[in-house]
Amino acid sequence: MAGKFRQLFQTTEIISALELEDGNISEAAKRLSDLTDVRVSAELLRYWIKTENIEYKVAYKNTMPRILIFDIETSPILAYTWGLWNQNICLDAIVDDWKLLCWSAKWLDDSQVMYDNLMIFGGFNDKTAEEYVVMSLWELLDKADIVVAHNAKRFDVKKMNAKFLQYDLGQPNYYKVVDTLQIAKGNFALTSNKLDFLARIRGFEGKHKTEFSLWTGCMNDNAESWDKMQKYCNQDVTELEKVYKDIRAWDSSHPSVGMYSDADNVVCNVCGHSGLCEGGFYYTGLSKFQVFQCDKCGHQQRDRENLVSKSKERMVNVR
Repeated sequence: MAGKFRQLFQTTEIISALELEDGNISEAAKRLSDLTDVRVSAELLRYWIKTENIEYKVAYKNTMPRILIFDIETSPILAYTWGLWNQNICLDAIVDDWKLLCWSAKWLDDSQVMYDNLMIFGGFNDKTAEEYVVMSLWELLDKADIVVAHNAKRFDVKKMNAKFLQYDLGQPNYYKVVDTLQIAKGNFALTSNKLDFLARIRGFEGKHKTEFSLWTGCMNDNAESWDKMQKYCNQDVTELEKVYKDIRAWDSSHPSVGMYSDADNVVCNVCGHSGLCEGGFYYTGLSKFQVFQCDKCGHQQRDRENLVSKSKERMVNVR
């Protein structure tokens, strides 16, 4: 198929499609498909970009940040062990280190779920497959301003950084991280902070049920297992987006979305909505600030202007 791809399209046509679709590989693949009767998949286009070192420019709009929702699935470490509990496993006992099986991602409020997995590029035991899967997620993270994942800071982001180091990809462009697990732990005393529990108590569908055999099936390149694994990962992302939008108002350290907005008026620092209404006041020992509440997501934020006059501050200090 790669040879046919070369015959069907000029490099300039590929670059044009990518730039017209703002770097969205799936949409660019659809655009190329419309030019001929041959279906061009996103996976094939991504592979072609990698192998041919195709470079293209993306014109970003500085009105709102690009927020990427993502999730990864990894294989277990294969190792020899002398028991089942409390084992210290030496490096020599490792048979095969963990691999990135697949990832799923979507831009916030976009209907399309993007994904990649080892099976697309040759399977679990293919020596080059993982690098392609890692690189495709690197490309998305490189375009993101904010990334959202459940247990992002302890697992997803660090795991991906480990693979970026392994394949000498370097760091993606700087992005800020929102961890829905930390939002849940920091604000609620829930029975469980797992994504599935969060989704279900809010009335969402929740995660797909799985067993460990799904992972071993993928490691044996069972086609049905790979299909289920990718659907499982895709479902995690769609549920994660719902949970994130549901609880983001509680995140006191959420990156300021308003900093990316070109609007002249004040917008919500969490969702970017311009409909803010006055609430109460926020007090410190010497200051008083107006509080605004977003009528879309419910987030509360305070104004920067101190409403206490300088003379009153001096009176307070005298006391």
